[in-house]
Amino acid sequence: MRSSTPQSLENLISDDSSLKAIQQRAIALMKIEQEVKKHLPEQLRAACRVANYRNYVLIIEVSSAGWLTRLRYEQEKLLSNLRQSLLPSISSISYVINPELQTVKHIMQNTQLEKERTLSPQSAAILEEIAKNSPARLQTQLLKLAKHAKKSDNKD
Repeated sequence: MRSSTPQSLENLISDDSSLKAIQQRAIALMKIEQEVKKHLPEQLRAACRVANYRNYVLIIEVSSAGWLTRLRYEQEKLLSNLRQSLLPSISSISYVINPELQTVKHIMQNTQLEKERTLSPQSAAILEEIAKNSPARLQTQLLKLAKHAKKSDNKD
């Protein structure tokens, strides 16, 4: 049975810990991904990501079969560039289609749009006018919403 006793933070991040090894592996994969994306056309950058590198084989996830076909046209050039820059021992590239990659990208773009939305001062003024003739509970909510515009004005 596995021991579940608390461990000190020093043990978790020490040089011989498994967490440290995982962290180093993640950093290495991020560097590989940056290098791969640097050598790809811009349209392909958003459609793929590095999944792993093991036994001299780079594994790249691609969001669809269409993007996979496009990526295969770039394979020889990418292999050559990677051998020159970061991975001299790379032997091949393997691809995996992961449709969730497109979904995650879509979700991230939508959350970015959500962050960019602001309430204009004109809309806030209209909400305040509507609140004057509204029932108490609705009036409270409308005034609260109108305050968001004033907060975003103060940040700018």
